[in-house]
Amino acid sequence: MNVKRILTIILAVVLIQFISLNVLGDKSDVKYIRVGLKNPMVYQDQAVISTNNGFVIGTMDNGFNEILKTDAKSLFIRLDDFYKIEDSIKLVNEDEQLDYGPYHLEIKGEYKEYDDVEAEIINLKDASIKAYPYYNGKFRIWLGFYKTYEEALTESELFSEKLGKKINVIDNSNMRIVIEDNKGNVLLVLDPDAKLYIKSNVAEGYESIIAVNGSNYRDYLTLNRIDKELIIINYLPLEHYLYGVVPREMSANWPLEALKAQAVAARNYALISLKRHDDLGYDLCDTQHCQVYAGYDWENIKSNKAVDETYGKVLKYNGKLVNAYFHSTSGGHTENSENVWEYEIPYLRGVKDDFSIGSPNYSWQLVLNNKEIKERLEANDISIGDICSVEPLVRSEYGRVLELKIEGTDGVEILKKEKSRKVFGYASLKSTWFDVKSDADVYVVSGVNFKPVKTTLNKVYIVSANGMVTNTRNVYSQVKITNGDKTNIMPVIPNMYVFEGRGWGHGVGMSQWGAKKMAELGYNYKQILEYYYTGAKVE
Repeated sequence: MNVKRILTIILAVVLIQFISLNVLGDKSDVKYIRVGLKNPMVYQDQAVISTNNGFVIGTMDNGFNEILKTDAKSLFIRLDDFYKIEDSIKLVNEDEQLDYGPYHLEIKGEYKEYDDVEAEIINLKDASIKAYPYYNGKFRIWLGFYKTYEEALTESELFSEKLGKKINVIDNSNMRIVIEDNKGNVLLVLDPDAKLYIKSNVAEGYESIIAVNGSNYRDYLTLNRIDKELIIINYLPLEHYLYGVVPREMSANWPLEALKAQAVAARNYALISLKRHDDLGYDLCDTQHCQVYAGYDWENIKSNKAVDETYGKVLKYNGKLVNAYFHSTSGGHTENSENVWEYEIPYLRGVKDDFSIGSPNYSWQLVLNNKEIKERLEANDISIGDICSVEPLVRSEYGRVLELKIEGTDGVEILKKEKSRKVFGYASLKSTWFDVKSDADVYVVSGVNFKPVKTTLNKVYIVSANGMVTNTRNVYSQVKITNGDKTNIMPVIPNMYVFEGRGWGHGVGMSQWGAKKMAELGYNYKQILEYYYTGAKVE
C-alpha cells in the first residue's frame, strides 16, 4: 500500500470521526419535523385521510396560508397513474380496461388564487364541462382522465373548438398526485414539488387531528411521491413528535424521571438524525429504522408530561449534540461504541450497570441446531457447508463477543461484532454478550498444567494402546464416554448449540431498564443520562 493511499484512509477515518462527534452542528433550535408515515399505509399508491371537521389546505410561508377549504370529512389521495373505479376506492393498473387514465387536457392560462380558478370551473360546469384545478405553485384548469394520448388529442380539438381557447394535452407522468373528496370530486391534481399542507378545519387554539387510514396524527399532513409510491408526511412540532415516540420506546407506566430521560434521548436522536430520509422528502420515518412513532393514538398523559417538563433540553458533549443511543437492558455492563460499530466515541463508553441486573432479558438462552444455523447463514449469503463448531474467538473487555468463529465442512466464517445478531436475528440473539455450549462439549486436561480446557469431540484425538493417534471427527459420528458406572453417548459433530447470554440490544448508551431502576431509586433524569453517557451534560 503506497503512502498516498495510507494518508487518504487516515484522512477519511478522521473526517468520519469528526462528523460523528459534530453531526451537522447544533440543531437544538429546530421547531418542526417531517415524519414519513409507513405504518398506516395499507397500499403504496393510495390513502384515505379523515377528520370530523373538514379540511383546510394551504402553503407554509412564515406560517400557514390557507388556499382552499372543504367540508368533506374524508379525502381520497391516490397516484395520478392509477385509476379509480366509480363509487369505490379500489385502484387498478393501466393494463385493465377502464375509462380512467393519466392523460389530461389543460386550458391555457394561470390563476394565482384558488377562488379564481374555482369560479372559472363553476362557469365551465354551467357549460356542462367538468373541470378541476391543477397546482404546481400556480393554478391551472385541467379536464379529463384519458387512457391514451390519442384519445386526449381528439378531445382537445373538440374542447378547443367549443371554448375558443387553446387546449394542451398533458402527458402521462409518474409525478402527480390526485386529491378527491368523498363524493369523487377532484379537489386538486398536485405536483408534489409545490408543497401543500393539510390540516383539520378547527378554530385557532384547537388541536388539528387527522386520521391516515384510521390512525390519528397531530397538526399537518403533506404529500410526496417517489415513482409508484405515495408518501404521506406528518409535519408537526418536534415536541408533538416526541409525544408519539416516548410511549412507544418506553412504557408510559414507568417512573416519570425515566420517561424524562427517554424524552431527552429521543429529542437528541431526532435532532441529530434530521434529513435522514431527505431523498424521500422527510426527516425521519416512523419505524425502528429511526424511532418508532405512533402519532396521537399512542399518546399518554404521563409521557406527554415527561416531554413537556424537559422542553428544549438536550444532551451535549463539549457543546455538541450527543448521539444518544439506547437499548433495552445491558445485562450488567454497557459497551464501548467501537466494540459494536466502528468508531470510538468519547461519550459512548462502557459503564458498570448494576441497575440492569435482574431486569427482563438480563439473562436469556437461544437453542439452535445445525440445520437452523446453516439456514440462517445461507439466508445471509454465507455458505460453508454443514456446521462443525461455533465458538467465540475474541471478546471485549466487558465480555461481548467481537468475533464469532463458525466452522463448516466447506469453510470457516468469522462474524464480527453485531453481524452475529444480524445473521441469527436481533430478536433471537438478543445481544453479543453470550457463551456457546454444544451437545459435544468435553473438557480435556493438558499434560503441562493439568488445567481443564473446554473443547468439542470433533477436535479431540484418541491415542490407542499401540500409540496410534486418531481424530474422532474422521472416524466416528458418536462416541461413548464412561465416568465410573455412567456411560454417555455423545455426538462428535455437535447437533445442538446453546447460546447463553445477557442483556437485550447493542449495549451502547442508556439501558432503558437501568434507567427505570435508577428512577425508582430516586435518581433524576439528568443523573440518569449523565451516568450512561460519559462526560455528557444535559443543557
